[in-house]
Amino acid sequence: MEEGSLGEGCEGWVIGSTDGTGRDADIMPASWILEAFYRMKPEWEEFPSWAEEGGRMTEYYGHPDFYKITEEELELHSRKNRDYAQGGDPLGNFKRVSAMLSIWGYDIPPELVALIYMLKQLDCVMWMGSQGYEGKVEGADDRLADVHVYAKLARILHREKASHQDAI
Repeated sequence: MEEGSLGEGCEGWVIGSTDGTGRDADIMPASWILEAFYRMKPEWEEFPSWAEEGGRMTEYYGHPDFYKITEEELELHSRKNRDYAQGGDPLGNFKRVSAMLSIWGYDIPPELVALIYMLKQLDCVMWMGSQGYEGKVEGADDRLADVHVYAKLARILHREKASHQDAI
């Protein structure tokens, strides 16, 4: 929910769901969100402190499957990148597609290529879901794993672009 996202004069307001289903799009004061947040606080234990050792976290919080899925995505990226890069630039496929598109007059940077690939997967997941179809070659879970990997690769390409621009 974005505070002040409704335009001039609406600062302090958010768009969100008041019934928790996400189906309604109500406009409510941001203070309502904070009030609900603080009402829940007595149910929480102390906020965990993040233990770091050598710049790396030693204790993790959150859903345990998040970390399992993250490990699966590491393996997925490594397997697929072997085909795309063969030890060369791990982001070379996005850069090559960007260069190919520029031949036809399209100025689409590599990070946008990664986001377009990600959108293709999201589109398929949403289409399959709307049709009640799981997929024969790749199911929703496989495609969502690809979405996560593409999002991370887009972040890397974005950071590379930003660091290159800072160096200029």
